[in-house]
Amino acid sequence: MTEEEGTAAGRANADEALLVAWRRQATYLATLLVTHPFAASTRTELKTFLAEHGEAEQAAARVLGQPEPVLRARIAELAVEPAASDEACAGDEPRELP
Repeated sequence: MTEEEGTAAGRANADEALLVAWRRQATYLATLLVTHPFAASTRTELKTFLAEHGEAEQAAARVLGQPEPVLRARIAELAVEPAASDEACAGDEPRELP
């Protein structure tokens, strides 16, 4: 049984959960860059994100390297129960802007 087959419908696997967390962090940083472009904290958070992105980049390559029908099927599975996929990303709550 492959990892894709072993993943329950509506539950994100580790790579998918990492990509969701990465996207959320990137969105947060984009907001900071628009609202507080000159803040030292914005610069610090951006540098930290860029230094740590390697693992998410590898996860993206694994997830996006799958055939399109497999990707579409996973998107449909995860969209059925969004709360279940959010559980996989617990602890990655958006932060308050400075």
